[in-house]
Amino acid sequence: MIKRYIYAVIALLIATPFLFVSAMTSKTGDVIEQKEPIDGSAFFAGDKIKIEADIFGDLFVFGNEVTIDGKVDGDIIGAGGKLIINQPIEGDLRFAAGEIEINNNIAENITVIAQDFSLKQGATIGKDAYLLSEKASFDGGIIGRLEIIGSSAELKGSIGKDLNFYSDTKDATGVTLSPEAQVGGSINYNAEGEIKGVELGKNVMGEVNKHPPMAPEAPSKGEAVFSVIGFFVSLLLVICVVIFILGRNIKDIQKEMVSNPAKSTGLGAVLLIALPIISIVFIISGFGMFLGLSGLLLWLLLIPFSCIFSIISLGELAMRKIKPEMSGKIYYTALCGLVISFIVFYIPLLGFLMMIFFMWWGSGGLLMKFLESRSDNIVISRKEEVPEVVSEEEKK
Repeated sequence: MIKRYIYAVIALLIATPFLFVSAMTSKTGDVIEQKEPIDGSAFFAGDKIKIEADIFGDLFVFGNEVTIDGKVDGDIIGAGGKLIINQPIEGDLRFAAGEIEINNNIAENITVIAQDFSLKQGATIGKDAYLLSEKASFDGGIIGRLEIIGSSAELKGSIGKDLNFYSDTKDATGVTLSPEAQVGGSINYNAEGEIKGVELGKNVMGEVNKHPPMAPEAPSKGEAVFSVIGFFVSLLLVICVVIFILGRNIKDIQKEMVSNPAKSTGLGAVLLIALPIISIVFIISGFGMFLGLSGLLLWLLLIPFSCIFSIISLGELAMRKIKPEMSGKIYYTALCGLVISFIVFYIPLLGFLMMIFFMWWGSGGLLMKFLESRSDNIVISRKEEVPEVVSEEEKK
């Protein structure tokens, strides 16, 4: 269950600090040891990161092994293989990792994803805790409520409010409460496994509400048809807006794609495969952070726009065969291409292959148009640089 969500959440976590990297202390490298205090926010990315000094601001950290031995006066946001917190954190903790171990107090909320999570004895979460974790243990205390999506949880410490546990796996081992555990509110349990060690009025002050996990209801045929129609109309409107904004440029890109689809697809494949790799190399090296982030942003924008360009170009190719007199009328060709794309998309495997082809074909057409415009600008600039030669007879 964890693997279905972890990559998407890590991507969201990583995207947040990149907006602010230019205005903070930043370090990258294989091994990072921070021993001097930082008055402000900090960004660290590497293999092994050990922070021994205090940070008077937010901390954005990404590494295979991250150890926090200094006080952080703000939030901690990041991702990695293992995170160990040994000093107080005055803000929130938002982190995704294989293993997370908390040995000191977190003043605000925590929102974490981890295969293995542990809140050690003596550590306290000041507000609420939200976890997506296969295995979790709580020897410390949580002032607010605890929300868990996972397979198992062991509670030896205290929870000030409700404990809510969810699991959609059949092999969930459930929640186990030790005799010294305390739940100040109720336990709302939505899973297949059992709740062990519950003593109402002693270690659970509220109620215990146990429900089997709810299976998602299959949509009716009418809802499914309405959903498809709504998506079709929404996508058509988006395509029309793109055509209206880009105007003549859309026709130029379409012309490049239709006239040479093999070259366009090949260039697009190289571009979409190489661009994220080069961007990540720039980011990790630390020499081109801005270029790397710009490359990743460009790559993310290329994917939807390349599919739109491909839909329009597919419609143009179809119109040339079906109704040649409608060829060149871009709004009609866009509608035709969208209809064909929807039909193919719902064919197993073929729909997936079509999406890959669309991304390569469209991005390649955009690249060809860009290269052509650049070459035209170079030719024009060279012509302007050539001085006009006036003969002696013309001077006379």
